[in-house]
Amino acid sequence: MNTFWESIKDLNWGPSLPIIGAFGGAAFGQFCSHFLTQSRDTKKEKKENFQNLYSPIAHKIVTYIDCEHQYFKNKMHSIGGGTYTEPSLAFKEIIDILEKNIKYATPEIMSMYEELNRLFNVPEERIEWNDYRKTRMEFCESFLTQYLKISKDLKALLASTEKLFIETLFICKFDLLCHASYCKKLHPIFLGDKFKIKNTNQLNAQIDKARSKIIRLREKNKKQNNKMTASCFEPGFTCLKSVIEIGAPNTYIKNELIKSLNEDEIHVLNSVKHMDADGILG
Repeated sequence: MNTFWESIKDLNWGPSLPIIGAFGGAAFGQFCSHFLTQSRDTKKEKKENFQNLYSPIAHKIVTYIDCEHQYFKNKMHSIGGGTYTEPSLAFKEIIDILEKNIKYATPEIMSMYEELNRLFNVPEERIEWNDYRKTRMEFCESFLTQYLKISKDLKALLASTEKLFIETLFICKFDLLCHASYCKKLHPIFLGDKFKIKNTNQLNAQIDKARSKIIRLREKNKKQNNKMTASCFEPGFTCLKSVIEIGAPNTYIKNELIKSLNEDEIHVLNSVKHMDADGILG
């Protein structure tokens, strides 16, 4: 081994170095060129996706959530008539845009589109309206999350516009947590009055943690029991109380929301003994 290194050391490397340097420089230049081209192509693709799919649908989602608000407002206050778009019709506009621009969608969005399209074509009498609404909200949550990420990468949103979408995302997340916690009184009050909630970015992260914990607890419980347990609902109720305490704009609204949440919690705790491990009342 020593003889080998000695022979290398004795070689005259002078004439070889410019050749090695030339090849190295060319390879490095080729690498940089490839990297920059790839980066430009990725950015161009993101812009196309943003312009053709994400931006139009994100704005339609805001309109859809407004229609849900009007629906629950009318229902809560027994308001008849008036001119407003039914939530299902507002959501159909989202599906139509998605269908025309499906080539720009991620596999996750494509999969959700297939399920939404299937549900949309099922006769109303054969489907639970709340289940369909939950699927719509899950789509809106997933889509807005991706939209905000892409718009941040492209620096495509004004701060005021970004705030609108973050608040809309919060409504989706809050509604889905209500659904996971079986809060049938709280979510129509929240959507019907469309309260202005503070600190939505912080609260969105808090809700995500609670929903993940609910899923883990229920999966664990399902392996051990054939019945649901009250502990599987605790993260949901704890988080909802915290969100209301932090985010409610005033004391009156906070008290109204907490009152509805407490009634929901009592109802769930009384009903849990009749639920199977999937949370279905038997």
